[in-house]
Amino acid sequence: MKRIPKAWNGGSREAALAASRQRTEQAIASGCERCPTCRGEGLIDAGICPQCGAAGFLVPPGGMPLPEND
Repeated sequence: MKRIPKAWNGGSREAALAASRQRTEQAIASGCERCPTCRGEGLIDAGICPQCGAAGFLVPPGGMPLPEND
């Protein structure tokens, strides 16, 4: 029986979690605040963090800042 990938990245949960952490760190580096409830993990004991919705960061009231061009 052929194994079907379960995720967009070929089925690797570790790769999906690493990509999620990278996006979170990029958002925090661009000016978003790390979620104080889950400390940037996106998950708490009961499941998805209710404050950030599993993003790991809080979007400022004016929206996400644009990336700076170097």
